Amino acid sequence: MSKSLVDYTKIHYPKCVIDNSFLASWQGLAYTSHSIQVFVLPVQILTFWLILKKTPDSMKSVKWPLCTLLDITVGVLITPYIFLPSIAFAGVGIFSWLGISQTVQLTFLLILTAVLNVSLIYLFESRSSSIENNIFKLRRRCSKIIYYCWNFAASSIIIFSLAHIPTNQEEAKQNLLESNPCPTPEFFTLPVLVWLTDEYWISITFSLMSPLILLNAAGNVTFHAICSIYYLYLAPSTVISIQTRHLQRRFFFGVVIQTLVPTVICGIPYMIISLASASDKITQGVTNFLVIVIGCHGFVQSITVILVHKAYRHQLKMFLLGLARKNGSVVPKHEKVTNLQENIRRKQSVAF
Repeated sequence: MSKSLVDYTKIHYPKCVIDNSFLASWQGLAYTSHSIQVFVLPVQILTFWLILKKTPDSMKSVKWPLCTLLDITVGVLITPYIFLPSIAFAGVGIFSWLGISQTVQLTFLLILTAVLNVSLIYLFESRSSSIENNIFKLRRRCSKIIYYCWNFAASSIIIFSLAHIPTNQEEAKQNLLESNPCPTPEFFTLPVLVWLTDEYWISITFSLMSPLILLNAAGNVTFHAICSIYYLYLAPSTVISIQTRHLQRRFFFGVVIQTLVPTVICGIPYMIISLASASDKITQGVTNFLVIVIGCHGFVQSITVILVHKAYRHQLKMFLLGLARKNGSVVPKHEKVTNLQENIRRKQSVAF
């Protein structure tokens, strides 16, 4: 820490009113996030196994997007301790414990976000393209490659802002203290990375790039969803059977639900942070709590995937019944009959 920052902590910082709650500390964020991930890990592993091994042929097209449990990054690998309204963060997850630099962690997080956007688009595109009479379906492999390369590039444009990370981080921290004079002590003790300080690039990144990324993902998803609705409900094919059409509709409904629920889980914290920052009422405890909520995205997604798709519900039921039978808590029907007959024979032998 530079001499100027040391002087600030001795002269000005003692006058600040700090959020000293456990949740506002890096331990509150890290320990809570990691504990939650340990608790939900069995559910995520079970979901991954169901998707990998038990996905029926009718759902093969969306098998791999369902496996992208990228949210473990927030809860375990990086666990970003974000200083708002400053544009700075420090990872308090496994990556920091391994000595990986904050810049690499930020880059990794942004790339994973881009992959998540593309996988969401793929989920709806593959569903739409599975409808035979859809004139907008991507039929050629070359067309698919170009389409997804474009969407990944569009989802990754925010990475260009990494070129403008301040080289003098100590000076950048001093500049942030002018707008946020009373951060938590972690601002001075953790290896904090100041992402941006230039007002021009802050505006470009969060007022232009971020909305464009969201609009691109939302636009593609909406387009493919409209195509699916039109060709499944308004102009259904007369070639396929009624049963096949019913399965396609049910599967499309499941895709919508499994996407909508986790999106709401992430959208609510984003809205709260935006409103709190705009009204200057954001606290570190609230910020950490919302990061923890976002880290539960993967767990919510796993539960939703199992509940909305009949194939996975059935496999889960068979899995649980198998465990129960192995533990002796559930006896198959034929074994019950055998046991009943054995008891009758024993009673008869005792009577004689």
